[in-house]
Amino acid sequence: MGLFDQITDTLSQASKDINDKANQMIDLTKQNNRVKEAEKLLDDTYKQIGMMVYDSKQDGSTPDLSELLLTVDRLKAAIADAESSIRILRGAGTCAVCGTAVPAGSFYCPKCGAKQTQEGKCPNCGGTLSAGSNICPTCGTKVGI
Repeated sequence: MGLFDQITDTLSQASKDINDKANQMIDLTKQNNRVKEAEKLLDDTYKQIGMMVYDSKQDGSTPDLSELLLTVDRLKAAIADAESSIRILRGAGTCAVCGTAVPAGSFYCPKCGAKQTQEGKCPNCGGTLSAGSNICPTCGTKVGI
């Protein structure tokens, strides 16, 4: 392989790496925007619930909150989904004890201090874990990969 071919390959790989990183940043921005939009809608929904409850106290009626409560559940699920995507894009895991995002390579949770599982090994028995495992198939220990 000649020098020109090596330079071409190096530049091609650098260009691909830059493109991949840019796409990752775009995806992160989209997910962060999803969280912000859902949080705003959630705040608005909570305000509506509060106003309906207040008004019902004033006039003695019983408000029908079922549709608004379903909206709250849907928005919370959308927020959790977007936050999970953000953790994946950042290469972070989730603490099995408290559910906090844990940066990749961390040995302890930054919130509760729980020891984090090394990816692929159960902290209790050392058994093999597949990506996305929540429970060790060998000993049943709850893990957070």
